Amino acid sequence: MAIYYRSGGTNNSDTGRIVQVVTGEKTNVFSQSVTQGSETQTILGTNITMHDSGNKVLIMAQVSASLNTTHGRSASLYRGTSQLIVGDTDGTRSKRQAGSSSTNSSSHSVIYLMNLDTPGSGTHTYGFRLSHQENSTLTCYLNRTDYDGNSSHAARVTSSIVLMEIAA
Repeated sequence: MAIYYRSGGTNNSDTGRIVQVVTGEKTNVFSQSVTQGSETQTILGTNITMHDSGNKVLIMAQVSASLNTTHGRSASLYRGTSQLIVGDTDGTRSKRQAGSSSTNSSSHSVIYLMNLDTPGSGTHTYGFRLSHQENSTLTCYLNRTDYDGNSSHAARVTSSIVLMEIAA
């Protein structure tokens, strides 16, 4: 994790400036069995301590997801246990932020997540959760695919999150 700060005044002309940037990377793999309509635990929880309670946090995440099938995979951003931005409710459909699919269970799907949040004062933890669009229990993978044999065609990849405090 890297933290970068920019010093400066606190007058109105500072609105929109980047106060700090916090980054997190996950280079190892993760997998979890997920039932229909559920999500994994929060992955890549990264903390940011706000300098001003009125400031905003721009969250950007690059998620390398896979399943043990070719069905759709999805992800959502979280602040703590609160899901940040999701699709509209309609019937019993799951609400998620973004998704992808693959014609091959041995392929990575990159899902990009972004949101502008106003969390208030204190320290806040941001991360994401994975899910799938299948009516059974599937294994969700991060940074690897269903096939993870020791072979040059079985890639291991990374996922990352960037948190930017923006002066309001």
